[in-house]
Amino acid sequence: MNKRFVVGTLVALALLGAAWGVVHGTKAAEPGKAFDARQWQAVDGRSSTERLAMIDDLVQSNLLIGKTAEEVRDLLGDPEPVSYFENAGFDMMYVVGEGRGLLPGPEYLAVDLSAEGTVQSVDVRQD
Repeated sequence: MNKRFVVGTLVALALLGAAWGVVHGTKAAEPGKAFDARQWQAVDGRSSTERLAMIDDLVQSNLLIGKTAEEVRDLLGDPEPVSYFENAGFDMMYVVGEGRGLLPGPEYLAVDLSAEGTVQSVDVRQD
């Protein structure tokens, strides 16, 4: 066997393994965990993966849709200061946790209120 072929194959396998580790290593949160308001409020999204584990259930269940801002605060606690997100076009933002994708940076739950003051949409955004 050609020595260059063997070395090239080993390098390619090492690079593939490293790429796999980066992609799967960033997903430290336990996926599919049911949303729990007490647990959400008990942790800080900046230093815990608990919110990341619950975010898919929270968004997919549409639990927040139709709720007032006060009802959202009762479930999720106080949002991030508005001034930080005033150009983002959302009314309330919550830190969910460090991003699950390839790019570094926190993920946020973005809550958009209707003219009537009820939640019309929620989305997960990465900063």
